[in-house]
Amino acid sequence: SSDGVLLKQKEANTERATGVVTLHLSALDEGAHQLTVRFIAPDGYEVYRHTVKAGKADKQSGVDLPYNIPYPDLWSPDTPTLYRLEAIVGNPDRPSDVVALNVGFREISISGDNRLQINGKVVEVRGVNLPHDREGVGLAISAEDLLSDLGHIKDMGANALRSLVGPHYYSLYEACDEEG
Repeated sequence: SSDGVLLKQKEANTERATGVVTLHLSALDEGAHQLTVRFIAPDGYEVYRHTVKAGKADKQSGVDLPYNIPYPDLWSPDTPTLYRLEAIVGNPDRPSDVVALNVGFREISISGDNRLQINGKVVEVRGVNLPHDREGVGLAISAEDLLSDLGHIKDMGANALRSLVGPHYYSLYEACDEEG
């Protein structure tokens, strides 16, 4: 299940990052609510804020709030820059709810010779398969175990991982974004 905040990136380059944040609002009443999205740079400076009044939307569509961030620092494996996205319900000074996500802006493409490019730079993919079990604990693997595994994966020189049977803990994917 999602936390109800989805970011759809349209463009990411050194001049701008644009897209839409879709908020799926769950409220007991049908009245209008103040919704705010804000992006905070790694240095703590707020780089974008957009506020609307909206009622509870259809469960499938949500409420779309566009964003346009000038001159973003782009995420790459070498410089894993993450912004904090906050989706706020109610007055931002005294909100009734806040969902925060870390997001990285990047352009991903495939070169003419079929190689992965991030922000126009070729990235050699060196990956591993990451199982859902571990010696001594079997399938009772913890989030801490996975973070330990991520350290070993990085020590091996790998920069990608593949889950063998399904998704791992969300915290593992967050750590991958933070580590590059």
